[in-house]
Amino acid sequence: MLIEDGTERILGAHLLGHGAPETIHIFALAMSHEITAESLRNTVYAYPTFTSDIKNML
Repeated sequence: MLIEDGTERILGAHLLGHGAPETIHIFALAMSHEITAESLRNTVYAYPTFTSDIKNML
């Protein structure tokens, strides 16, 4: 993830591996709607899913 210092704005993301196609859409949504990395960290995700790992990625 590329995150802008100071604003926490997500500038881009690259994911590889199993579950990447499911997870990358969260970052695309965040970028298009200007959702910050902090907001993604504070979001409650369903468990067990690949997106539940987002908190550890940021």
